[in-house]
Amino acid sequence: MDYKVLSRKYRPQNFDTIIGQPHIVNTLLNSITSNRLAHGYLFSGVRGVGKTTTARVLAKTLNCLDVQENQPCNKCQNCINVTESRSLDVIELDGASNRGIDEIREIKETVKYPPISGKYKIYIIDEVHMLTKEAFNALLKTLEEPPSNVVFILATTDSHKVPETILSRTLRFDFKKITNSNISKHIINILEKENINYEELAINMIAKKADGSVRDALSVLDRIISYSRDLISYDIVKDSLGIIEDDVYINLLNSIIESDQNSLIIKVKDVIDTGYSIENFIGGFNTFLCNGMLYMSGYKKEEFLSESVEKWFNSKKDLINSTDFMRIIEEVQKFEIDSKNLLQPDIALESLFVKLSIMGNTVQISDILSNFDTNNFENKSIIETNIENKQTIDESHDDNKVKDKIAEDKKSSSDNDKIRTQKESDLDFEDIKNRFNDYWQKILNLIDEKDKRISSSLYDQKVRLNNDTIEIDLGETDNTYEQKMLDENIDLIENSIYQIINHKLKIKIKSKMKEEEKEENHPLLNEIKTKFTNTKNS
Repeated sequence: MDYKVLSRKYRPQNFDTIIGQPHIVNTLLNSITSNRLAHGYLFSGVRGVGKTTTARVLAKTLNCLDVQENQPCNKCQNCINVTESRSLDVIELDGASNRGIDEIREIKETVKYPPISGKYKIYIIDEVHMLTKEAFNALLKTLEEPPSNVVFILATTDSHKVPETILSRTLRFDFKKITNSNISKHIINILEKENINYEELAINMIAKKADGSVRDALSVLDRIISYSRDLISYDIVKDSLGIIEDDVYINLLNSIIESDQNSLIIKVKDVIDTGYSIENFIGGFNTFLCNGMLYMSGYKKEEFLSESVEKWFNSKKDLINSTDFMRIIEEVQKFEIDSKNLLQPDIALESLFVKLSIMGNTVQISDILSNFDTNNFENKSIIETNIENKQTIDESHDDNKVKDKIAEDKKSSSDNDKIRTQKESDLDFEDIKNRFNDYWQKILNLIDEKDKRISSSLYDQKVRLNNDTIEIDLGETDNTYEQKMLDENIDLIENSIYQIINHKLKIKIKSKMKEEEKEENHPLLNEIKTKFTNTKNS
């Protein structure tokens, strides 16, 4: 098979062609120039940002036979061997498949031997976080004090999984995501070399879809070239990647703002029927919402949003703010997590958008206060009374007003007590009595959550409802502790009853202490007393 995928064919072969990592490239070049090489490096970053590529370029540079301005010549035998992955001095290991202690022991044995054709023996361990705990421990000593002609380069996408003991023994470089503009330039450069026509908007869409990964971008480009052949057009990219245009999201969000459920359901149904995957759709909608939140919060970077989207957001700034976006994003993210376990995610998706349309907008407290008009307040008399009360208390010289106020408060309190008493008297005790067994079981379950000692003491006791009193009969017992514990926690029992029945009932706990058997009636005691008497008389 002669064909090479674009990510391999156009892989950078020197420091100048590495994309989007100038902070790392410059540091490595300076360290080579000043001969300040570390014995161990850790390259960390997301997929497709150049970790392994940079490791190979560094290895090639260190062993190149004709280094020119700290760049490998790519012509000598050592450079060719590294490029073709057959160098005996540059050993690449996949940490996922060579993760055990045996592989690390083999490395420990081979580091003793000098390089064959180059100046350094270099070990590149990709996905190093996949090594086992034992393998990491076996690597520690070798990594800390390797021979002077050995260099370790570790690469990982999950640096937080690498033990601190390894991190402290290496020089760490964090690779950034590649910007969309850099990815677009790289794709355009490749297409021009391949003599393939393109639309700039299509290239920008591929770069955006890649999310900072050059390898992902080139994989997508390979697929689209196979589909389109001579022209990379916007429509082809959109159909191939299943990308939904911003106009669809604008219409959906507009229906949410206007609480138009009928229109919203139709639009969501249209998206589902079109064949777009729910995962792509909800991910795109989430990105659109996030961009809207940033824009409403003041982020106005050039080319961040299209002109039409910016214009729409500006027209809706009085109807929706960044807080509203945040609330909607939170609901959408919950759905995104739960949708993976749903049997019918399309139904859940429709329900989600209906829910979003009835959430309502957030209201600032300042807006409430500015619109607060005491003249239109329904209970205006309450406000006036409170103001008058304050003036009454402050004017201590006017005793008559204070006395009138106290009398009025007492009357109000008395009226409230009467209302409360009337409500209690209106209780349907007959209905509670009929359903009392069910109520009592729920009460016991609630008490059990609060205090298991009390619930265990109440189980299997005789309980009955007598008007507004619940009588708990402990029966005949000699256990005074149980009676005392229930009496001390009577408030807890009453509160639990109130939570279940929603009415305050009295509690009465009854018990009967066992009487001691009379001495003279105990047959064994009588026999002992008789024997004792006979012995004494004799």
